[in-house]
Amino acid sequence: MQRQHAEVVVIGAGLAGLFVWQKLRRRGVDVLLVEAGGPVAHDGSGSPDASPPSWRYRCAGVEQAHWLRAHGVGGRAALWGGWLTRFSPAALASWPSGGDTLAPHYDVVERYFGVRDEALAPYFTPLLESGLEVRSCRAADGVQSAWRRTLVEAACAARAWAPVLHLDVVRGRAHAAIVRREDGGDEAIRAPRFVLAASPIETCRVMLASGARHPRLGENLTDHLGVIQRLVEPPQRGGREPPRGAVVRRQVTRTEGGARSRFLVEVVGPMPVDPALAAFLREQGVSVAPGSTYTSINALGEQQPRAGQRTYLHGEARDALGRAIPVVELRASADDRALLAEMRGLCEHVASRLAQEGATLVELGDSLSIGRIFHPAGTVMRGPDECAPCREDGRTRDWDNVHIADASLFASSGDAHPTLTALALADQLSEAWV
Repeated sequence: MQRQHAEVVVIGAGLAGLFVWQKLRRRGVDVLLVEAGGPVAHDGSGSPDASPPSWRYRCAGVEQAHWLRAHGVGGRAALWGGWLTRFSPAALASWPSGGDTLAPHYDVVERYFGVRDEALAPYFTPLLESGLEVRSCRAADGVQSAWRRTLVEAACAARAWAPVLHLDVVRGRAHAAIVRREDGGDEAIRAPRFVLAASPIETCRVMLASGARHPRLGENLTDHLGVIQRLVEPPQRGGREPPRGAVVRRQVTRTEGGARSRFLVEVVGPMPVDPALAAFLREQGVSVAPGSTYTSINALGEQQPRAGQRTYLHGEARDALGRAIPVVELRASADDRALLAEMRGLCEHVASRLAQEGATLVELGDSLSIGRIFHPAGTVMRGPDECAPCREDGRTRDWDNVHIADASLFASSGDAHPTLTALALADQLSEAWV
């Protein structure tokens, strides 16, 4: 028989949910992990109408935005490249609470992932010589680290195929998570405390469906701006070293509402040109000789919250479970476009320093032109005053026994991949939960 009660229910078995679940259970807390997907994550990519009907969403402000997701225990870890870069101190300093206190929690999470510092590969020496701030990439250990063990344990222990319809709230406190069973019936999983870690859009959907009334809930949606390029080189004499990664950071002067934005460029390569990339390049008129290699050059830019970007529930449309479909409203600003131009310029500069004779730089697109949702964040932003939907300790202002443990808390998209920072925040905030 499935469990129907626990001290803490964690909703969402992505990396943040896994981390909190493991931390609480190791402290002796009776904690239940609830996941909408299966015991093993599967790719939920595709257009909204092609995705599984229980995970549909709609867009406003743009025709369509492709949101790459994986549903099941592990979440986007199934699709994740393992990049673990800390947000810059400057980015965290602009957050209204807690950013400057994350350093020891970053350390905890890096040990959890088995991160090890590596020397910068010689391939990237030309970037150093050009005066750029360059560091080797840091990534999760693929085999031996604690997060892999957590993934295996959670695949056996989590309550899978149990999408949460809403929280049952009585007199200002959540008493149960109402889930849809595989047989189509509904069931209440009761607990004195709940942790939402279902992704910024899904976490917001659960809160809105449960009657949350904070006026800023969903209003601070941000996402990373992105530029995707490939430096394609003909076969070179002599061997090329195995692919390594580097991170190039850049502080910029663009501001939005008085908040400065930043970005970094991730460089990985050289790698053999695979058939899919070769086919794309030929469509672009780029000749690809057998044995050609490419280097991936991708920029990731910080976006600040602003009016016109939010998520909310559709007034009429329902998914297969009868839930209101979330609407993701995305509206590019002049500052977004200016930041993309600066990001593109640095990508091109990096390519020029690495390119050998006969190389070609090809852009696959940017986040505005290709309609892509990269890393949504900020929908339940935390802060010290009543304007923020979430308190500084991670409790929602609507219900004091519901906590947030994902990128919903972010005050901006940040200037690096969100995984490390989301888990560092979860580590910091969960100290007060036990």
